[in-house]
Amino acid sequence: MNINFQGLVDLHTLPTSEPLLPLYEAVVNSIQSINQANIADGQIHIKIEREGSISLFEGENWETDIDNIIIQDNGVGFTEDNFKSFNTYASDFKKMLGCKGVGRMIWLKAFASVKVESTYFESGSWFHRAFTFDKVNAVGNETKEHVDGDAHNVTIISLQNLRSKNRASTPKKLSTIARDLLNHCFIYFVMGKAPRITISDETETISINNLFRLLFVFLSHSYNLDFIESSIFQSLSSFVL
Repeated sequence: MNINFQGLVDLHTLPTSEPLLPLYEAVVNSIQSINQANIADGQIHIKIEREGSISLFEGENWETDIDNIIIQDNGVGFTEDNFKSFNTYASDFKKMLGCKGVGRMIWLKAFASVKVESTYFESGSWFHRAFTFDKVNAVGNETKEHVDGDAHNVTIISLQNLRSKNRASTPKKLSTIARDLLNHCFIYFVMGKAPRITISDETETISINNLFRLLFVFLSHSYNLDFIESSIFQSLSSFVL
C-alpha cells in the first residue's frame, strides 16, 4: 500500500486554542524518555528563537514572532526501538502511557520541518543518530554513527520555521508559554515525575519547576489543602504569573 504522507499530515488538526501544542507534545515525549531511562537528574531545556527583537525604548525589547523552538533533554534517546516507533504511524510502542503514536504529525501542522539529533547508549556502546522530518519526505537524511569514548545522553528536537498562518495566534510572551506548558504537563509535577524544565529566549529564563512551586504555595494559602486536588486545574487556567 502506498501512502501520501503529506495527505496523512493534512488529515490532522491543530486546535486553534492550542497553537503551541507541538511544543507541549515534544516536552511530554522528553519527560517520558527521561522516566524511561530512570535518570535521577533529568533535565529539559526549551529555547525559543525569534525572528528578531524590536526595541522602541532604550533597554526595552518587545517579544517578536517565534521562528524556531529547540527542546533538549537527557532521556534515553532515539534507540533502535524508539526510532522504529517514530518512523511508524500510529505506533503502539507507548500505548501503555496513553500515547496514540501520532503526536509528531502535529509538529508539521505548525512548523515547516523538524531536525532531530540524539546521542544514546545501546548494546554496550554509544551512538549518535540524526534525521529530518517534514511533510515532503517524512523521515529523511538519517545517519547513525558509533561514538568513540565517553559520551552522555542528549537529544535535541528542533522545530523549525513556524508557519506564517500560525504566527498571529501563537503566544509571544515567554511567561505565557511557560504557564501553558505547566498546564499541559501538570500531572507529571503532581505525581513527582517531572524533571527540571527551563524555558528561555534571548532575554530571560523561566524555571517551570519554580512556577509549579509558586502555584502550589498560592493555592495552599488560598484553599484548604484537601480541596486543592479537585480545584487545582481550574485555578491554573486563571493563574497570572
